[in-house]
Amino acid sequence: MEFYILGSYLAILLYAVFLEKRSFLEYMTSLAETIIKIIHIKKMHPYTLLQIFSVFLVFTSWFGIIIFLLFVADFLINEFKNKKQKIENNH
Repeated sequence: MEFYILGSYLAILLYAVFLEKRSFLEYMTSLAETIIKIIHIKKMHPYTLLQIFSVFLVFTSWFGIIIFLLFVADFLINEFKNKKQKIENNH
């Protein structure tokens, strides 16, 4: 049981630390806005969906960490592509 709780704490801690970075917060907010548009949820702010995701991470423990790391990987890939595109557009 302690192993499961450790995974939950680690997942929410990583999520909170990454949300402090402005660009990751914007990435997650745009992702939440996209999900809200696809599912047609009315009157929901993207930050509410971000909070729901944090609860999901707590309940899924170690599996949630894997899901979160996939989000981080996608974010880093997008950051790299955006920087590469800016460099190509400047030349």
